[in-house]
Amino acid sequence: MRVKVQLLLPVIGVAALGGVLVAAGQMGQDRAARVAQSLDQARTVLVQAADVRALSRAVQRDTLNTLMEPAASAAPSSTARPRG
Repeated sequence: MRVKVQLLLPVIGVAALGGVLVAAGQMGQDRAARVAQSLDQARTVLVQAADVRALSRAVQRDTLNTLMEPAASAAPSSTARPRG
């Protein structure tokens, strides 16, 4: 009986160690998945911010062009023939 116990203890120890390693691997995979998801969310926010900035610049440019059109049409043209 004592020989069986001496043979089974190392087997139980190896199985327990294997279980601990599997659990640690699973926790590592879960952490890696959370980090990847966080990075993807950060990338999405960055792309959205860049889109908003580009849209804001386009609106500012269009607004300035609209405001400057009356001034441009009122200014004398350098290619116009002098009257008189």
